[in-house]
Amino acid sequence: MAERLQEMERSVIIGVKVFTVVFLLMLTFPIMGGAWFVYDAADILINTSSSEGEITRCNQQSNLSFSGGKGERKFSKSIGYHIVATTADDLEIVGTFGHNKRADCEESIGDVVPMYLDEREPRNSRIATITQFWLPPLVGGITCIVFCYGFFILGRNLFRKIPNYGLKKS
Repeated sequence: MAERLQEMERSVIIGVKVFTVVFLLMLTFPIMGGAWFVYDAADILINTSSSEGEITRCNQQSNLSFSGGKGERKFSKSIGYHIVATTADDLEIVGTFGHNKRADCEESIGDVVPMYLDEREPRNSRIATITQFWLPPLVGGITCIVFCYGFFILGRNLFRKIPNYGLKKS
């Protein structure tokens, strides 16, 4: 009887260890994504020069998405309107984030916006407005900090509860 209880306890411990590792790995994906946005913004700031451009038009982009379970297949098409800014050298840069309504996008046509231009690789150039450039690294950085903190707290609490995990008890 005691042997069976020890075997069950070992099985539970192994299951908890596997679940913990898988769960903690799942937590790392938002951390990596958030860190990428921060790294990308820092890279743009270091390797580009500042300039100005004018928003000249709206670029329509559509995305197909799939949803549904067994027996149900549902496709939906979403349309977004991205601003396009043109520099004095006629370089066109498409904004990262779009508007849901064409009218919202067209309101910004004619506005002069700051830009970061990469002479070596023009496709790395960015429109430097709050929503087009600063919002993704800000949200990514906050997400990264929150998940790192959660990762630390969750890991610390789980490791304390698992007996003989190889950590010294204080």
